[in-house]
Amino acid sequence: TFFCLPWQAPKGGNNCEDCNLGDLPCSEYRCKSLGQACELLNKGTAEETCTNVHVNDVNPPIIRPLEGALPAGHKYIGVESNPPSPGFTIINLNSTDGCLKAFTPLKFGIETFDDGEGEQSQCKIDFERTDNFDLMNNYIGGKNLYSYEHIEQFILPNAESFVNSSIVLENGKDMTFFIRCQDANGNSNAAEYSVNFCIDPSPDTTPPKISATSILNAGCIAEDQSEVPMEFYVNEPSTCKWD
Repeated sequence: TFFCLPWQAPKGGNNCEDCNLGDLPCSEYRCKSLGQACELLNKGTAEETCTNVHVNDVNPPIIRPLEGALPAGHKYIGVESNPPSPGFTIINLNSTDGCLKAFTPLKFGIETFDDGEGEQSQCKIDFERTDNFDLMNNYIGGKNLYSYEHIEQFILPNAESFVNSSIVLENGKDMTFFIRCQDANGNSNAAEYSVNFCIDPSPDTTPPKISATSILNAGCIAEDQSEVPMEFYVNEPSTCKWD
């Protein structure tokens, strides 16, 4: 699988001082390209120098749920910091058992800290357990940028969709995502941060919803066309007709 993501400078700052060598002055661009922890000091003076500003940081980011990211009617409960037993559960306040409604958008987020202050980090999410950050498949939100906040959004299928798939729902409805974050020095969480929820196992009785179209509503197409390609995006697998 190939992901087209922005280039990122190497982790850490072991090579920051290389920018200060030679006859050419060290620029902020050159400095930051040598490592995520490199910072140009004394900007605008004759004493500009590139150095590792996080040389003593050996702790992985602390992960917490991002308040305000959840859609209305949902809540984080059972929040535990990492370490030792990290994670939280998302519940639907409009459901008797707290389970999330299938085929509806789920949006949640996390934020990262170090010693009580916000810390920029990369964060990954996976359906399956892994041994370390590098083995995880997907960046949260599809972005590999270093940030204080990370937001994920997707549409959950119903419980029946997981039958005969590689993803197993505990008790036929319970599901867990696993998260790890990594700071600019390459410190990442050893223990996975778990996001728990259950999917409403009741039969789907709602009709499909057309979420978007490739040609906007009331949009224009070129004149003198005998046919035009058209795509409809629905929130669940469907058979569609038009007339």
